[in-house]
Amino acid sequence: MSYRRLTPTSAASCHASGVINRLALPILAILACTHERSSEQPPLSEPAPAIKPASPMPSSDGRVFAVVRVQQRVQECSSAGGEHYVLELADGTRRLAHAGGHSIRLGLVSQRYMVAELVLHPPLDPDADGNPDSSGAGWCLDRLPRFAASATQLLPARDKADAQELLAQVQRLGFPPVSVTLAPPTPRDEIAVARVISLDPGARWIELQTLDGRGPDRLAITDHHQPRIGDLVVVASSSGKSTRVLFPEDLASARAWAAEIRHTRWPVGPIVIGYRDSVTTARWTTVATVVAGTGTCGPTIRAPHGYGTSLILPKLDAAAPPGAKLGDRVIAVVVARVTPDTCGHNTRVVRAYAAPKDVTLDTFHGVIPAGLVPIVE
Repeated sequence: MSYRRLTPTSAASCHASGVINRLALPILAILACTHERSSEQPPLSEPAPAIKPASPMPSSDGRVFAVVRVQQRVQECSSAGGEHYVLELADGTRRLAHAGGHSIRLGLVSQRYMVAELVLHPPLDPDADGNPDSSGAGWCLDRLPRFAASATQLLPARDKADAQELLAQVQRLGFPPVSVTLAPPTPRDEIAVARVISLDPGARWIELQTLDGRGPDRLAITDHHQPRIGDLVVVASSSGKSTRVLFPEDLASARAWAAEIRHTRWPVGPIVIGYRDSVTTARWTTVATVVAGTGTCGPTIRAPHGYGTSLILPKLDAAAPPGAKLGDRVIAVVVARVTPDTCGHNTRVVRAYAAPKDVTLDTFHGVIPAGLVPIVE
């Protein structure tokens, strides 16, 4: 067995999870195929027709939300293993999507209904990815059907009717953000929106400034999500004790989810497909300069790489925050898009600050200096 450093293309193909646009993880490939071929169900004989972007409902950044049913699981027989799932769209067609991948184990239940966030691209073909260490037959994946899409997140549902209700919520609010349970929730829990104003990793606490409602002034830091200064949180608490916390992308999302929770229930936590900080969860802070966009596209911020994330991007490209002028330098909190928009932006800004003169990409370490006021949120 041998190992080699992956290129962006071969890294994405190594785990075959459908990550697109050459976004990949800087990991080492685990080579060889040492297991017997899986004895699970035979392959589906008919290839799936392409999913049209207009059906199901697409989001503004290229993601598509749909109710799916878990149809089949195929075990990968590489040395690292992995689960590959066939998802059937529950719309009366035979359209199929892929979930899972190399070294990914989701534990999905056959025939269960779920809501899927899809990208309209199939997973990378292990026989045509330029990586000699991956192989459809060698990894026991040659029985998989042809896919029209890849799932990036999943929401478990009780049944098809529940999945349809969750789909309606997702189409209004997007997929639920990362959620952490700190203590058993109570019927008396109050919901508040707050901002992270300081971190104390040594003591494992974060200090909060409440923006809406009545909430705690600090939270315990968990291993499931590491917040940054300026992040927004939705907190459930009772008698000063926090029970659950949600980490939305921006203030508008935080207030929308807080209102939803007050009137309905705490959202079901999504199953994120991929590794931590992969394309579906990528969110980081960088320093960038505002430059002219191409063609009819407006001002753009660009940085040479995605500092603070394990993603490999050819470049960081996002629409400049409102009010920013050409030549301005900004500290931007960005989220990776599943698919670039029509201007080629592969990230979008959820919060931005005017960068102090002494902060450069070389000296910046992902920590937003204290006292900066967001110029957009």
